[in-house]
Amino acid sequence: MSEITLNLGSSGSKPFLYSLNNLKKHFISLGSSGSGKTVLTKVLIEECALQKVPSIVIDVQGDLSSLILHGDKEEILKHNLSEENYNKFKKDIQVNIFTPISSKGIPISINPLKLSQQKVPEEEIIPILHSIANAITKLLGYSLTNDKGKSAEAILYTVLKNSYDSKNNINSFDNLANLVDTLDGTLLEEVTPFISNENELKNLVKKIKYMTVGEKRLLFQFGVSLDIDLLLGKKDQDKKTNISVIYLNTLNNQDEKEFFITNLTTELYQWMLSNPSDKVQCAYVIDEIAPYIPATSEKPMTKSILNLLFKQARKYGISCIIATQNPGDIDYKAFAQFGSWAIGRLSVKQDIKKVENSLKTLAGAQDLISTLPKLQAGEFLLFAPDISKSLIKLNSRWLYTQHKTLNEEQIKELTKDLKKKFEKYYVDEVKPTLKHKEQENKLIKLNTEKDVPGKDAKLFFHSLNYKEAMDFATKKRKKMFWLFGPALEDVLDVKESLHPFVMAKVGVKESFLGISKPELNHHNLFFDGTTGDIIKATSRKHKHFTQTSKLLNLTDNQLSVARAVMMSRKPISVPDIVRKTHLSQATVSKALTVLLDQAIVKFKRIDKYKQWFSLNPFKKSRINYFSAKPGLLIHQNFEGRLPNVNVATKDISQFVRTWFKNSQMEEKKIVYLPIYRITYTNKKGKIRTIQVNGATKKYQKLHF
Repeated sequence: MSEITLNLGSSGSKPFLYSLNNLKKHFISLGSSGSGKTVLTKVLIEECALQKVPSIVIDVQGDLSSLILHGDKEEILKHNLSEENYNKFKKDIQVNIFTPISSKGIPISINPLKLSQQKVPEEEIIPILHSIANAITKLLGYSLTNDKGKSAEAILYTVLKNSYDSKNNINSFDNLANLVDTLDGTLLEEVTPFISNENELKNLVKKIKYMTVGEKRLLFQFGVSLDIDLLLGKKDQDKKTNISVIYLNTLNNQDEKEFFITNLTTELYQWMLSNPSDKVQCAYVIDEIAPYIPATSEKPMTKSILNLLFKQARKYGISCIIATQNPGDIDYKAFAQFGSWAIGRLSVKQDIKKVENSLKTLAGAQDLISTLPKLQAGEFLLFAPDISKSLIKLNSRWLYTQHKTLNEEQIKELTKDLKKKFEKYYVDEVKPTLKHKEQENKLIKLNTEKDVPGKDAKLFFHSLNYKEAMDFATKKRKKMFWLFGPALEDVLDVKESLHPFVMAKVGVKESFLGISKPELNHHNLFFDGTTGDIIKATSRKHKHFTQTSKLLNLTDNQLSVARAVMMSRKPISVPDIVRKTHLSQATVSKALTVLLDQAIVKFKRIDKYKQWFSLNPFKKSRINYFSAKPGLLIHQNFEGRLPNVNVATKDISQFVRTWFKNSQMEEKKIVYLPIYRITYTNKKGKIRTIQVNGATKKYQKLHF
């Protein structure tokens, strides 16, 4: 089989053909403004596309977006380029321009919390998670040069690692904020060394929540969700070779640009680990790369993941192509990973010196100082030791596309017909937010005696009825092409069951600046009617706090002691428990014996004294953290198919009164959650079963 070559232009009077396989060792174009380095970069992108190698292109100025414009045919033929390739470029190559937080082009969003569940070696996943945690920490406004920033990064890394290990994707900043805010169990143990005080943790949660509003929300939840297969055209039916240009000028500042590049690079790194290839399968192109991998001690969030990609990518068939005006501004570690350097006109002595020092062993390198400033636009000295042991004089060829700098309005016009093609891949979080608000306002009207028929009406969050569950089951059938194409399964059965909850209406006397308010605030708390777990219940998610199930059958004294131990961030002594609970030492010791028997608390000896702690600390004491909005409740007709409730109201009342200070339970209702068990079968008779939460519409695969 003949070697695949790329036509980069000419060397002397002869065409210069560059091996595609040589691109695996990466390619860098160097040269001052006007040297032609961006044109040479575009030549490489065009040549890759003509050989059916797709590209992901980072465009920081608008120069690379003009790849979408076909060149003038007469001009192209005048420069001795192939008419066949010109026609091929128009027919078989698709250029898409993606614009973060903007609908000017094809809007695209990133989700740094969507971790690949492909199993990769531990040494590979650690740098990926570190890169994500580092990028999020910096975007949140922390400096990694101080303890607060280092602590925040350590906490985020630990949470992400736990999520990856447990195969429980966090998926959104809302979920991340809630997870950090409700740290418990082993996870809390792991992050406790990084927490200086409770306010720092609250501040971290607050900063994370800022990511869910305004333009920051658009960055994560607007348009096409970043997907490497999509960018490479692997989901297209037309089988065209894709050039996917990411136009970064729609982002507001340098931090957002760095964050986007970091996450795109991390996604590509994860993708390549699961899709290795001996051949070049993708070009990753970054123009004007200097700010993202600087030579200085400065460490932008992009630096570590780019260095990692440059080092590893060649083993997986990913070709990295970069360009910069000032080689002296780029980290030397990056230079070492690039097998081919195209050096255009340089006029700054420091830049020439850096290049000369790197190439001093080559024939002709001593003439660099006098030669580089004299080069014309499009003229390069090519250092490619796999091709030649001396420098090669290269004149880059003419382009098949136009070389212009596009602005956002031009991009809007050029991509208006492309957007419909990508609408089916849009994330669905933003539009439903409006629907959710409308739905919430509508449901508030139902929260009255007039609207809810009967004193014994069974209530729960707005949920799937049986017909909606059938529609849900049909939509979730496996398809030939993942989300589209013919269904490969039939719905075999949909069974509805009910799960009981105790809804406790609680009155709380709250205070402001230490002064108690005269009126009571009312909240609804949910307890699992079977296990006794307290539930943080919203219309989208139910979070179970399993620690509460053991607490419901305790006496007041035992519960007070358990609270003192579990709310303490450090192991606590008996005298400290006595001080916090105002109980006698004998009562505290007796209660600790019971709690120890029930595996609620443990102790360790420090010197000669016992220090008490819990492996599952339940640290939430504010009732409004768990309360649900009554307006989210609607009537459900269950026709007498009601399961038993195992949790006693007396136990709940006691728990509420003791655990949540200045609180008392005013009334209780039994409510029921619909659970749907959906069974599928395929043509081979294989059975798949999922269980769907009727309120949140979340589902899980069942294993037998």
